[in-house]
Amino acid sequence: MNIPHRAWRIGSPIPRAFVTRAFGLKPKAIALTALAMLLTVALLPSRASAANPVLPGYNADPSMYYFAGKYWIYPTAQEVNSYSQFHAFSSPDMITWTDEGVVLNSQNIPWTGTKDCWAPAVAFRNNTYYFYYSVDGSGSDSKIGVATGPTPKGPFTDALGQALVYTSISPHSCEAIDPSVFIDDDGQAYLAYGGMWGWKPGIVKLNANMISLNGASTLFLSGFTGYTEGPCLTKRNGIYYMSYSSGQWFDGTYNVRYSTASSPMGPWTYKGQIMVSDATRKGPGGHTFIQLPNSEHWRICYHYWDAGMVARRTAIDYVGYNSDGTIRPIIMTGGNGLADNRTFRIRNRHSGMVLGAVAGSANSTPLTQDTWTAGTNQDWVAHAFSNNQYCFTGVASGRAVDVPGWSTADVQLKLWDYNSSNAQKFTATPTDNGFYRLTNVNSGKVIEVLNQSTASGAAVYQSTWWGGNNQQWMFLQK
Repeated sequence: MNIPHRAWRIGSPIPRAFVTRAFGLKPKAIALTALAMLLTVALLPSRASAANPVLPGYNADPSMYYFAGKYWIYPTAQEVNSYSQFHAFSSPDMITWTDEGVVLNSQNIPWTGTKDCWAPAVAFRNNTYYFYYSVDGSGSDSKIGVATGPTPKGPFTDALGQALVYTSISPHSCEAIDPSVFIDDDGQAYLAYGGMWGWKPGIVKLNANMISLNGASTLFLSGFTGYTEGPCLTKRNGIYYMSYSSGQWFDGTYNVRYSTASSPMGPWTYKGQIMVSDATRKGPGGHTFIQLPNSEHWRICYHYWDAGMVARRTAIDYVGYNSDGTIRPIIMTGGNGLADNRTFRIRNRHSGMVLGAVAGSANSTPLTQDTWTAGTNQDWVAHAFSNNQYCFTGVASGRAVDVPGWSTADVQLKLWDYNSSNAQKFTATPTDNGFYRLTNVNSGKVIEVLNQSTASGAAVYQSTWWGGNNQQWMFLQK
C-alpha cells in the first residue's frame, strides 16, 4: 500500500513517498534519518520484546498468522532504498520475536522488474505456504504476485512467472494492491484486495491450487464507507468481517473501519470506525485480525505513525466483541497496557515467568511464578478503581490476589474471595518499557518474586520497593 500516485491523487504534498514506503518517512526527514536508519538496521538485535512496537526498526502493513506452532508477522520490506526483501518474524508466545531473515526477494523475480513491493499476505494449504504481495505499477498497472514455499519462513519462490492479479484487467475500478487471503470453512479460498481506484475493495475466488483465479472477473464490493485500501477478510461465529483502512495513509486521518456480511461476496453492511489516532500514535492502519489458537480471543496486528509522524511501527492489541458480534473500539496500547475487565498474563521482568495459582483455586492457595502453560490458572482479570488502583481475579478460581490478614510484613500472596478491600487493591505505576510496579494499597509494599528467583514455582511475595526487575510486571492482554 501507500504508493506515490495514490498519495498525490488525494492531495498528498509528498509525491515521492515511494522513497521511504517501508519506513513511512516524510521527505523532510530523509536526509536526517537515512544514515541513522542504515546504522540501526545493521545493529538491530534479532529478537524483539512484547511491548509495542513489537518489531525492531520501522515496519508497515503487517500480516500476522499462526503457523506450525508459532505466531508469524510478515511486514512490508525493511529497506532504505529498495523495497524488495521481505522479512518474517516468529514468536512462540507473542512476547519475544525473532527475525527469521529474508523470506522473499522480489529482485529474484524477473517480471517484477525494479518495482517496489509491499503489503504481504500468507496462507497455508496443500502442505505449502503461499505468499501474496503487491507490486507497484504506477497505479494503472499495479499487480499482485504469488510465491510458494515449504515453511513459514520460505524460502519463497515465484509461482507463475507473471502476476496473479492485474489492475489493467479491472478497468481501473480497483487497483491491484494489498492482498488479503481467506480460506472459508467449506474450503473455498478468497482473495480480497484493492485501493483508491473507485474506492471499493475487490474480491475473487481462488482455485484449490491457490495460484489461479476461479473465474475471470473480480466482484467489486459496496458497503464500505470511506474505503481507501488494505482490506482484511475474517470470519467469527458465522459472520464475515471486512476491515479496511480509511483516510490518507501519511497522516493522522488514517483509521480502521469495518463492514459485515453473511457471505464473502456480500452484500456488505458498514458498521463503523474502530481504531483512530490518539495523542502518541497516529494514523493506525495496514492491519490483520488473528484468532488465537484454541480460544475465542482475537488480536489486531497493525502499524501506526509515531507522535512526530516520522516513522511507522508494528503493534499488536486486543480485539473485543459485543454480544451482537459488533467490534468494540480498539484501544492502542504499549502492548501491555492495563484496562478494566480485560484478561491478562502478568509477566515478571526478571524471570520472564508469569503469575499463577497452579496449586489450586481454593482460598489461601499460594501464588507463585511459573512457566506459561496457557492454563486459566495463569490468567487474571483486571478490575479498575480510581487512582490507578486495580484488583486481579483469577479466571480459573474467580478469587483475588490478596495480602493475607491485611499484613504489612513481607508475606506470600494468596488467593481469597474477591471483596475489593485495600488488601486486594494494587496501585499500578509504570516504570519503563511497559512494565509496572504493583503497590498494595494497604501495606505500601510491592509484588515481587522472592529472592529474585528464576525458578518455576518460586513464591510471589509483597516486599519493600527497591527497583528490582523481580518487582516489575508486564500485562499481556489475552
